Parts: sequence; C-alpha cells; structure tokens
Amino acid sequence: MNKRQRDKLNMYELVRDFLKSSVEITSKWITFAPLFDIFVAIIKEIYDVSEEQETSTIGDTVEKNKFRGKVEYKFVDCSFKCMAYASEMEDDSFLEKVIITETEPEKYADNELIRRGENLVKLATPKLELLKPYLLVQDDLTDLTKLIDHYKDKFIKPRDESTDTKLETAKLDAIYKKADNHLLKMDRVLGAGIKSDPDFYTAYMTKRGINKTGVHKRALEIWVLDKGTGQPIGKAKVKIKKVDGPQLKKYTHSVGEKGGTYYNSLESGEYEFEVSLFGYETFKGKFFINAGIMTKIEVKLLKLATGI
Repeated sequence: MNKRQRDKLNMYELVRDFLKSSVEITSKWITFAPLFDIFVAIIKEIYDVSEEQETSTIGDTVEKNKFRGKVEYKFVDCSFKCMAYASEMEDDSFLEKVIITETEPEKYADNELIRRGENLVKLATPKLELLKPYLLVQDDLTDLTKLIDHYKDKFIKPRDESTDTKLETAKLDAIYKKADNHLLKMDRVLGAGIKSDPDFYTAYMTKRGINKTGVHKRALEIWVLDKGTGQPIGKAKVKIKKVDGPQLKKYTHSVGEKGGTYYNSLESGEYEFEVSLFGYETFKGKFFINAGIMTKIEVKLLKLATGI
C-alpha cells in the first residue's frame, strides 16, 4: 500500500465512522443502508489484501533468515576446523585470520558474513592437505561457496518485484477503484440531504476530503510470529498503554489470522505493550510513537512446553 492509498483509506474510515454516527439522518433514505454495508465490506477487503502483502514480505524475511542460518552454520563449522589445525600446529598467523566464536556470525551484517565466508575459502584452500586430518575437505569449502552464492543471488542482489506481489498490487488498485466508484453512488444518495440538512451534507463532504486525513495515518503495526518456526500466528491479544502524559490511554486489539494488527492516530510518546496467546509465553516490551512516522514491531512468541 503506497502513501496515496493510505491517505485514501484514512478518508474512507473517516467517512465510515461519520456515517455510523449519523444513522438517525441517513435512515431517511431507504437505499442508503445497503450502499453503506457494501462500503464497509470494501474497506475490510482493502485491509485483507494489504495484510496479504505484509504477510508476503514477512514470509520472504523468514525464508532469508532460515537460509542465512545455513550459511552461518557452515561458516562456523569450517572456521572451527581451521582453528583446530592452527591451534595444534601453533600456526598463530593463520589462527588470527580464522578465529571466531560460535555466535559471532549472528552479529555480522549480510555483506560482512559474505566477505568473511569467501575469505575463509581463500585462506583454507591452499592448506587443504594439512586440514584433512581435522576433517575439513574440498566438499566443505565447495558447499560453503555454493551457500554464499545462493544467498547473494536470492536475498542480497536487487530483485524485480515478484509476480505474486504484482498481482496483489493490481488487486489492491482494483479494490480502491471500486471503493471510489461506490463513494460516488453514496454521494448522489446523500446529496438529497443538501436542502433538508445542509449541515450534515457539509460535514460529510469535509470527511470526503483526503487532505483532512492526516491525524488518522497509521501509527503502529504489530506482527506476531512463532519463535520456533518463524511463521505468522493469529488470534493473539495485543494490549498497549501510554506511559507518559496527562491521559494514560489503553488499547486492546486482536491479531488477525495472518498475524498482524494496526493502530491509527496514536499520540506521540512512550508506550508499553503486551502480546499474549494461549499456549505461548506472554511477551512484554516498550516502544515510542513519533508524529508522522509509523512504528513497526515484530514479536516472536515462544511456545510453552507441553507436559507428558
């Protein structure tokens, strides 16, 4: 969803909320109720497709993290075998170039991991005969090279937008077009109120202005994943509470089936949040909201061990 679409969606929500609160007036027009129901359904459809796009992005991240884990594992395995040789043979110069800790690669940026992995292959290749007794063979270095090359090609190099993403974008564009056309129908019906209730119609058209939606921009997204599998999980309960300022506001949302939930129009400041789901450990944390900037949080819930 691009910025223009977000602004439109905010306008749709303003219109929806205003019309919900004006039912005493809109009930005068028999044809309006079914029109309004369809409009509400279109807004839900926008959120559903937007969530599919977000879930697709998270899916890409999960796949990347899993494959990076394979690169890290092979890199550590080869490094430790080199370290074993260097330590026993007192080759301090070689040891200095290959020494790492088991968890160190987890902290590397992608390009650093790739650079160090490729460098290890260059360092170890001339010493393969010496390294064989320490169980480092050509196949190990070949496997590490293949993993690095695949990681670079699939996850690091810029890629064209996928076919699935293009289809989702086209689908979202079509829904927005449908929403705009439907709003024109609603405009015509509500236009009957110009004479009977001009204040109502003026207020309605004010909500219809996209330039009036700034305060309703999305402020927060929270995505919930299973820590073990990395997959999105739905139905978790999310509670957030503002911890500073004169009004300590609280909000509670339920996560959608695809793992996401959204908050609009949050005041700037510090918040505490809690994510809970039956069968998982409750997760607690803090975040800040800055005016005009969307905050995105990814929460990984740990599944509780089941008794035997």
